Amino acid sequence: MIHPDSDRRPALGTGADGDPDDATLLAGLDRESEPARQAWRALAEYAAGWAVEPGDVEWTGGCATYGSRVDGLTQALVAVGAVTPAYAWTSFTEPDLAPGGTFTPGDAVRAATAIVRGERFCEGSIGTAWKSGRLFAVVRALSAVSPASPPSADADADADAGGDGPRP
Repeated sequence: MIHPDSDRRPALGTGADGDPDDATLLAGLDRESEPARQAWRALAEYAAGWAVEPGDVEWTGGCATYGSRVDGLTQALVAVGAVTPAYAWTSFTEPDLAPGGTFTPGDAVRAATAIVRGERFCEGSIGTAWKSGRLFAVVRALSAVSPASPPSADADADADAGGDGPRP
């Protein structure tokens, strides 16, 4: 058992078992297939017009019900490969948002995987991430590596540096 005052889990993005480095996670994104290209376009639309609207997330009888926008976003994340079996999300903490409310592209893949896969075990994970803006941060970070936009120097530097570096 790990003592609560000394978390000995490996830092995110170090290439530890079950947590590939950022470059490996980004290489696993599908930028070529037509369904993925459509999903990248959908993600760009979500990034451009993000807003939490009535009907996006509703609770009925203790069960989360998601509207078409939330379902469309999660399906697009799966289609582009941002929800990946390469990241062992149950073995690591979810990535922290940077002070500006952003993720690196690699951490966006980690967060997308944890949020979407986490829904199976903790109903409402997607809805909480939708309402809190974490999914928006995922979409914004992934837009930096979208085939629809030219790669930025910042995205290349983040991928080369392995994200924000080790985290406690």
